[in-house]
Amino acid sequence: PASEGAPTEGVSLTSGARPKTAHTTIERRYRTNLNTCIVGLRNSIPAVRYLDKSYKHATGVQDKPDERGLIDGVKAARKISKATIMSKAREYIV
Repeated sequence: PASEGAPTEGVSLTSGARPKTAHTTIERRYRTNLNTCIVGLRNSIPAVRYLDKSYKHATGVQDKPDERGLIDGVKAARKISKATIMSKAREYIV
C-alpha cells in the first residue's frame, strides 16, 4: 500500500516538495539560453566566426586572417569551444 503523501510514481520530490522535473526543466532552459548567448557572441567575434563555415556575413565577405594571423586585431582562433569564444571575446573587447 502506498503511504499517504508519497510522491507519485516517476516523479521524485525535493526537500521543498517540488517535483524534480520542474528543476530539470528550469536547468534545461538555463542551459539553452546560455548556449544561445554563446552562439551569438561567437558570431560577433571575427577571430572565431571565421571557423564557422556555415556563417554568412551580412556583407557577403568572409573573415580571413591577415599575414600575421590576425582578424580585426585579434589572433585567429584554431578551434571553437566555449572557452575559446570567451577568451577571444575578451581579447576583442580589450
